[in-house]
Amino acid sequence: MVTPRTTRTTTDSGSNTVPVLPISRPAWFADALCAEPAVVAEVGMHLVDAERNREAKARAMQVCGRCLVRTDCLEYALADDRLVGIFGGTDTAARRAIRSNRSRLTEENASATA
Repeated sequence: MVTPRTTRTTTDSGSNTVPVLPISRPAWFADALCAEPAVVAEVGMHLVDAERNREAKARAMQVCGRCLVRTDCLEYALADDRLVGIFGGTDTAARRAIRSNRSRLTEENASATA
């Protein structure tokens, strides 16, 4: 499983300091639909921000439904509970529920084998 980096750094662009999220992209990201500028334009904003807007969220979910790397993207986002936005066809709340269910199933399986 890939563990995403979420360390924030800054770069100087003229007189303004802009926060940047340096992420070494996993290989599968090259095939992600959300990496294409036309898709960002289709959604109306970046998919990380789309969670806050009902219409953009619906469009982002449709994009994820067509994406070939949706499963990889979801696992990437599940690896870090600090990530927000649309990843792998899920929003932050859905990923929280998936993590909770996985944890519960792991505990149940552990107690069943004990």
